[in-house]
Amino acid sequence: MGDYRNGSSNTLKLVLIMVGIVLVILLGLGGTMLYVTKGSPTSKYNKAVNDYTAGNYMSAAQQFEALGDYRDSKRRAAESLQKMHYTFGKTAFENGEYEKAVEEYEAAGEYEDAKDKAIESKNAMHYTKGVSLSKSGDIDKAIEELKLANGSYDADAKIFDLYVLKGDKEIENKAFDKAMECFKTAGAYKDNAEQIKKCYYFMGDDAESKNEHDKAVSYYVEAGDYSDAADKIKAIYYNAGIDALSNNQTDKAAEFLKIAGDYKDASSKGQAAFYSRGVALLKTKEFESASEFLKLAGSYKNAKELANVCDAEVCLKEGDVKTAVSLYSKVSKKTTVSGFNIQARKTHASQRLAIDKVHGAYSQAAYDIYVEKKVYTATSGHFKKWYFSTLFYHIASTPAVIVNYDVNPDGTFNIYGTVSFVRFTKYAEEQSGLEYELTKYSYRINKVKKFPKTIKLPNGTKLTYNGQNFLLKYAKNKKTKSGKIEFRSTVRYQK
Repeated sequence: MGDYRNGSSNTLKLVLIMVGIVLVILLGLGGTMLYVTKGSPTSKYNKAVNDYTAGNYMSAAQQFEALGDYRDSKRRAAESLQKMHYTFGKTAFENGEYEKAVEEYEAAGEYEDAKDKAIESKNAMHYTKGVSLSKSGDIDKAIEELKLANGSYDADAKIFDLYVLKGDKEIENKAFDKAMECFKTAGAYKDNAEQIKKCYYFMGDDAESKNEHDKAVSYYVEAGDYSDAADKIKAIYYNAGIDALSNNQTDKAAEFLKIAGDYKDASSKGQAAFYSRGVALLKTKEFESASEFLKLAGSYKNAKELANVCDAEVCLKEGDVKTAVSLYSKVSKKTTVSGFNIQARKTHASQRLAIDKVHGAYSQAAYDIYVEKKVYTATSGHFKKWYFSTLFYHIASTPAVIVNYDVNPDGTFNIYGTVSFVRFTKYAEEQSGLEYELTKYSYRINKVKKFPKTIKLPNGTKLTYNGQNFLLKYAKNKKTKSGKIEFRSTVRYQK
């Protein structure tokens, strides 16, 4: 029995030793595996990457930071923190937490477009503050905040509206200078023309309430088409015109009611005044202004005819004589104005039209040389006559007759110009024997009422106008032994 126990004990010891060895081996292998799977830098790096991909940026950053210089851990650690702040910034912006968004985007540094997002967040922050302040009535601070929004959203439009609101409040307080300053400043953000007109309108209204009518009119003029500014001006002049009529100040009444135009019954009330003013201006030869007033007088007395007189005189001044004559033809012979001879001016217009037809340049058309030879025949006891006629055509390179004229203050005319032609100096019965010289005469006739039928030139030469063209004539006689040869020369001119 003792031997058996001894053997068993030894066997048991051997088994235990073997089991121990196996356990040691297994424990060693397990530790090694644990190190490989969980304790190595590679495994830690991979885990950090997984956390980054899953959006656990803080955890990823901590793990990369713990890896120190392993691979690109330092860069990945910094990137993880930037990504974290960028993501927090985006979430804050979407939730309207713009101040927090600014902080987070700025903490994200150079990551992607973080800088631009930070600026966008700042603009949104200031815009939101500005809107909130404007609603609470703190206009000045609201404007400051909205300006910091740098034009984001509709910030500029809101700034404009706030300046207009400020200006309107100043108008209510009749602080027009301050109001105008607000409206002009608003112009930096939007078209402010209408607001400035509005300010002038209320300035005019205030001046009118103080009976400062001249100021009121000047302000209403600046207000232009704002509201009923134009009618306000007419009303002021209408009332001034009625007052002038009641005080027999005809000229003032006419001027005021003319400006009042179609306001109320300004036209009918002012007809007599318009007529009187128009006639006065006609006498002083202020024809354009006179015509305006006479036309405003309508059918009052002979206003229409006198308006035609004025318009005719304006046409004469502008050189439109044909229209002037047409207008004067509508004026009756009975129409008169003391101090202005209408009928004489009517005649003057017709005379000027006639001279206008003559005025200008005429070219040489042709020469007609007539030769008459008288020969005495003893056998028959009387003179035998025969005629030789030849025609010389000449196209002048320059005008041969020039007709100019001036109008004198008394309505008469000074007519002047030149005549150029070829004057024949030697005469014979044959064309080949003719000799000539170039001749140019000047002429001037002062203070005539119409164009003369004949203009006398030197050496017995006469220039006549036949209603369309000019004719120049000169003559010389030369005697021969057998009889008398007479030469007559005519030069024709046409426009």
